[in-house]
Amino acid sequence: MNLGVWTPHHTQGVIGGGHVLISGAPGAGKSHLLREAIIPGLVASGAQVLVIDYADVIGAKIKGLRREVYGEETFGISNPNAPSPAPDLLGSSAIATLACERAGRDAMADLLLRSLYVELVKNPPDREARRFLVVDISHQSSALSTFGLLLRTAVKSGYTLIVTCQSPSTLDDDLLALFSTHVCFYHFFKRCLKTMSQALLSTDPTRQISGDRPMPLNHFGQPLATPASQLATDLSRLKVGECLLGLPGAKIEKLKLNPWG
Repeated sequence: MNLGVWTPHHTQGVIGGGHVLISGAPGAGKSHLLREAIIPGLVASGAQVLVIDYADVIGAKIKGLRREVYGEETFGISNPNAPSPAPDLLGSSAIATLACERAGRDAMADLLLRSLYVELVKNPPDREARRFLVVDISHQSSALSTFGLLLRTAVKSGYTLIVTCQSPSTLDDDLLALFSTHVCFYHFFKRCLKTMSQALLSTDPTRQISGDRPMPLNHFGQPLATPASQLATDLSRLKVGECLLGLPGAKIEKLKLNPWG
C-alpha cells in the first residue's frame, strides 16, 4: 500500500464522513492528527465544536476556540459544590482542558462526562446547528463509566462524534457500530489489530469477501491471508505518524501528516 500525504481533502472527508474513531497505540499520532488537521478544519468550517482535552495536548495550541481549564479546585471532588460547567460548554464552541494530577484527572474526566450527559438529557439542544463532540481521553475511553452513555446521548442530540481510543477491542459492538469513519494508527495488541482491521474493512467494499464465497487457497491448499488479516499486518507495520484511513464507501488509504514534527 503506497504512502500518501494527509491533505485538507482528507480532513474534509473525515469531517463529512459521519462519526469518527481514531484508534492506535500510545504515542502513535492520534492527538497530533486532531491538533494539526481535524480540529482546525472543524473550526474553519464554522461548526460548533466541543473538545474534551485530557492532558492539555490540544488546548493551548488551537486558535479560534475558547479554552476552559479545569483543576480540582474549580471542578472536581475537591470542590463538590462547584457549579457544573456542562451548560456553558454545550452552549458554544470550546476546549475543556483537564489540568490536574493524573489520579485526580481520571476522576475529573469521568465527572465531566457525567455532567455533560446529564445536561444533554435535561436540556437537549436544537438539531439545526452542526455540532461536533471531540473526546481525546484515549487511554480511558472504555474505562469511564459514562463514556458510552455520553456518546450515545450526544448522537441522539445531533452531535457528530470524533473520538480517540487506545483499546478499541474493549468497546462493545453497539458502540463500535456508531462509527462509520476509521483512522487507524500502529498498534501492538493482536486483539486491537483485529478490531481495527475489521472496522477498516467495513468501510471499503472492494476488500470485502461475500459470506457465500469459499476461502481462497494457495497451490498447497492452504488458506490465503484474508483481507482482515492483511490489514492487521499493515497496521502492525505502520510507523509513528502513519495511519490507515477508512472513509465510508472509499478505498482504504495509507497516509502520513506532513510535516509530522
